[in-house]
Amino acid sequence: AVIETSSSTVSTTVRNEQIAKLPLAGRNILDFALLTPGTATSSAGRFSTFNGLPGGAINITLDGINNNSQRFRSGGTSFFVFAPVRLGAIEEVTVSTAGLTADEGAEGAVQVQFVTRRGTNVWRAQVFDQMRHEALNANSYFNKRRGLPKTKIRQHEFGANLGGPLVRGRLFFFTNYEQIHQPGES
Repeated sequence: AVIETSSSTVSTTVRNEQIAKLPLAGRNILDFALLTPGTATSSAGRFSTFNGLPGGAINITLDGINNNSQRFRSGGTSFFVFAPVRLGAIEEVTVSTAGLTADEGAEGAVQVQFVTRRGTNVWRAQVFDQMRHEALNANSYFNKRRGLPKTKIRQHEFGANLGGPLVRGRLFFFTNYEQIHQPGES
């Protein structure tokens, strides 16, 4: 992790390898930005704020292109994106909360920047399968005391990515596929 702090700038850049080692509750790494100091998070991440600023002050970019939901920018639900930022597809995350420079686009008081992975001269591939199921969890203390069953949690995420050269030293590719099965009931 690279953390730059001065009287005018607070910026944190974290690479994919570091994020992948964290105990994440899924592969959506937008929620990773909520670990930044000064963040206030409710039960749903989309209502989060940074440094007490309204949701419209948050600007999220993907490879330099605005990825915010512009529909709700003036409301309280501004912390979500249209193009998903999944762990397998993102190389680097930078969160800047003060003293923004020109490369942050000078838009919004908080910048969350994502950079996608790219192909190189070296072939790389990754396959993953993550499963969450209530059979793997213990019942909570309060449910046990009241004789209630475990809370149902079922989520199955799987996928793969592949990157490498199309023309060695000149043309590269990277592709990522992820699928989530999360059945629910009401």
